[in-house]
Amino acid sequence: MKENGIFLCEKAILDGRTNMLSLVNMYESTLQPLGYPMGFSNIAFVCLLENDSEDIGKVFKAQLSVHHNSIAISSIPVDINFQGSRNTRLILEFNGMIINNEGDLVFELKLTDTEFSIVKKLRLLPAVKIK
Repeated sequence: MKENGIFLCEKAILDGRTNMLSLVNMYESTLQPLGYPMGFSNIAFVCLLENDSEDIGKVFKAQLSVHHNSIAISSIPVDINFQGSRNTRLILEFNGMIINNEGDLVFELKLTDTEFSIVKKLRLLPAVKIK
């Protein structure tokens, strides 16, 4: 398996008619909030994957873990199903995530029984000081 893109955004919209994916309000590598605690009302983890194995119909078992400063926030099992295609999109949305202080918000996708993993990190900077 190969990763062709990994994104964090506020919302991922998949158009049912055209199969086009829109990513709304993407988070890049850093975010500086106005204060802590801060909340993500919605945050979407989007990963574009390519199946480079010989078994095109295989369903891959994986685990997505979310950590803030090495403290687990969430961990969920994920089935990655290419449905006979070479490419697929993995879109997972989280609602109501509260972060209490600065640091690294890390999303890690690990395939079960392999060394393959994908990590997306969002650095949360100290809060903005308004005078």
